Amino acid sequence: MPETAFAELLRRLSSTLTLKRMPITGCTERQLQELENVHGAMPAFYRIFLKRMGIVAGDFKTESWFFHAHLHDINAETRLLMKENHVQLPARLFAFLMHQGYTSLFFIQRDADPEVFCYTEGCEIASTQMRFSQFMKLEIDHYLSSDIQHCKKP
Repeated sequence: MPETAFAELLRRLSSTLTLKRMPITGCTERQLQELENVHGAMPAFYRIFLKRMGIVAGDFKTESWFFHAHLHDINAETRLLMKENHVQLPARLFAFLMHQGYTSLFFIQRDADPEVFCYTEGCEIASTQMRFSQFMKLEIDHYLSSDIQHCKKP
């Protein structure tokens, strides 16, 4: 996905959240630098997301650890979960989402729009066959379509 299309995707989500009067806050440059000091350089598309809405994005993705406040914990817990299950840790792993303490999404490469991998406790690491932008498009489209369904009259 081109960077302009990704930015438009985030704008659509942001517009919906704004209409719902929900908070949207992105990471500061200082927060990004602190994150990168610990975990290494972040992929360009992930940085765009973090700058736009990496602190909070209304009720988007609230069922999982996904935002800046949890990123260090997500990475520590993902590494621990893999070690406990005797799964070899990929070099340069950066986990950006953890769901209910047993499933993590992460990338290994640090190119602009990296491939997303999944680890679920008791399973092997698997590719999602998606880039970060594709994952976000799927999640945002699902969120926006669910939101439309809630607004329809019976």
